Amino acid sequence: MANKLLNFRCPPELLEAIDALGVQRYPSDNDNGCDRTKTLLDIIEAGIEALNDGTVDIPISKTERKTDSKT
Repeated sequence: MANKLLNFRCPPELLEAIDALGVQRYPSDNDNGCDRTKTLLDIIEAGIEALNDGTVDIPISKTERKTDSKT
């Protein structure tokens, strides 16, 4: 399966937290000091696993409920 590109907006505080974790796990000499791709893949994989095994639950916001009921 080919890799696909994903772009999204990220608040500065979240990006700082990602970089802080990345520097510990995947340090590099680039501008942000880490390999963000590897760091984000680890975070996403851990999040999916936690959601699937029930360790973490993401509450549905009121906005999402309204949108879901229209479809």
